Amino acid sequence: MSSTSHRWFIAVGLLGAFTLVACIWRDAGTFAHVMADERTYSYYSRVIPIEHAALPSFLYFFVFSATRSCGEDGLACARLFNALFFALSLPLVFLVARRYAAEWASFLITALVALGPAASYTAYFMPEAMYFFGVWLFLVALTSRSPGWPNVVGAGVTLGLLSLVKLHALFLLPGALLLLVLREAREGRWQRGLGSASIALAIAVTLRFGLGFALAGAAGLSIVGPQYSAHEVVARTLAELLSLSLRVGWAHVQAIALLFALPLFVILAGASRAPSSDERSLGLGWVTVILIVPLVLITALFTAHVSGGGELESLGRIHMRYYNFLTPLLSILAAASLKAGGQFNSRRGVAALIAFALASIGFVGRSTFQVSVCDCPELQGLNSSGFIIGSVGGLLAVALAAFKPREGALLWVCVALPLLTLSASQATTKDLLARKTPTTFDVGAKVARAFLAPEELERLEVVVPADVDGFRVLFTLNNRTGRFHVQADDQPVTQLSPDREWVLIFGRPPVEGRHRVVLEANEFSLVRFE
Repeated sequence: MSSTSHRWFIAVGLLGAFTLVACIWRDAGTFAHVMADERTYSYYSRVIPIEHAALPSFLYFFVFSATRSCGEDGLACARLFNALFFALSLPLVFLVARRYAAEWASFLITALVALGPAASYTAYFMPEAMYFFGVWLFLVALTSRSPGWPNVVGAGVTLGLLSLVKLHALFLLPGALLLLVLREAREGRWQRGLGSASIALAIAVTLRFGLGFALAGAAGLSIVGPQYSAHEVVARTLAELLSLSLRVGWAHVQAIALLFALPLFVILAGASRAPSSDERSLGLGWVTVILIVPLVLITALFTAHVSGGGELESLGRIHMRYYNFLTPLLSILAAASLKAGGQFNSRRGVAALIAFALASIGFVGRSTFQVSVCDCPELQGLNSSGFIIGSVGGLLAVALAAFKPREGALLWVCVALPLLTLSASQATTKDLLARKTPTTFDVGAKVARAFLAPEELERLEVVVPADVDGFRVLFTLNNRTGRFHVQADDQPVTQLSPDREWVLIFGRPPVEGRHRVVLEANEFSLVRFE
């Protein structure tokens, strides 16, 4: 390794240290936000034994069970873990990028990942940061310069472990196996390619079920877990489901076109042939397409499947977090085209420019899309001047790349991408910092937890105006048998079940039955039924 390369790796190490401190500093003192998910992952990590978990994220629950030692500050401890995993991901992003792109461009992209909206996931009691780290560890093995059995084993091991962090890793498996086959098949070694894929699959399956059983017993052998199996859905015909899936899928294509116009053009214009620094490495265009496209399709199908099945499930949700851990590959692909120096078809460039412009305008003009800080942090700056300039710059980069490929790629990598990334990051950071002010539900839950003895907390019912408020309260209460009841403010509250003598009520509904108000504040009260 040259002295220049050493300097770049030192710079990446310093970037990781800065990111670690910055995430911890930013997240400190903020309250939980993604209520149903954060409550779920906190509950199965900290409150109940792992073998009773309703989700198959057994490795995540095992690692984050260490947050029990932090007592009521479990969220703060989880954020320390998250920041560490995210910071450790950055050298992996750089390592993959430099296999295809120049070191300065690889560092720039790594820095934008560190400063980008994906860093907001360190604030949540969710497995996104740990999963991000695992995915890039998997990509290091998959895109190795010297493919061999160690890399095949590495790909199988990381996939097996990832499936115990998030179920979504199962959807990476088909693409990964196909890429392992293609890596050997392009040199005529089909049998070796099939053997590599078979070995990786065997390792992934063995590790998934073997470690799952070791961590959670018989429950660890479940592929999807009780919660996903019981997910509420609306009965639809196959035609309706496909129609809705196409509608959602088109929204994702529009969003990706808005954010990654130049990388998409590179793929469409044939620059997936962009060479790596070692000809034995997989073509980055193929890696990107084969891994991301199935995830987008599955995301669209899932969104259509569950839409209308719950208070928060709708077709307007853009679940980019189901695949945005892979979108740095698109940025790397654009940087790789700088190194490739290939020529693109100008007619394709003009056609792509028109298509991307129409797609972008169509997405921005749709009021039905729900752009949330958790689902799609990359779109948070949608209405900011920086984001608008960046998206227009992306279209200009496509037009320029059709005639001058290197200049077009430079415009996107050095101007459009930083503007799009930093404007979204600014918006997500602003949203997170606003969470430092507690809501009434945070305060009420903290008061009840401090006032009641542990055994009394297990006999507490919560009455709230909406589901999201109930999950927020349960997250803070952190009790084993927590449950809430949603009802309007004008409906009377009664003793909801014989084993629940305490009721934490938010709002001012009338209370019926023999009771006494033990605590009362402006927006909540703690009532004990006699």
